[in-house]
Amino acid sequence: MERLCELLQPSGPAPCINALELAERYREQGCFEEAGAALQAMALKDFDITGRLIARLIQEKERAPMQYRR
Repeated sequence: MERLCELLQPSGPAPCINALELAERYREQGCFEEAGAALQAMALKDFDITGRLIARLIQEKERAPMQYRR
């Protein structure tokens, strides 16, 4: 899981196109600060229901895996 997070990290100044996926992987590992930072790479207007759910789970410090469809 840690290696997957490394692969999902953005390379360069471009915004992370995998921000939700990266935030979810960090959250599942219990790395809530990193998960929150990954979500901050996204503009609030780009948050859909999935983004809001992941943000809430990060805030609650919930590590349980979840499945969602985009």
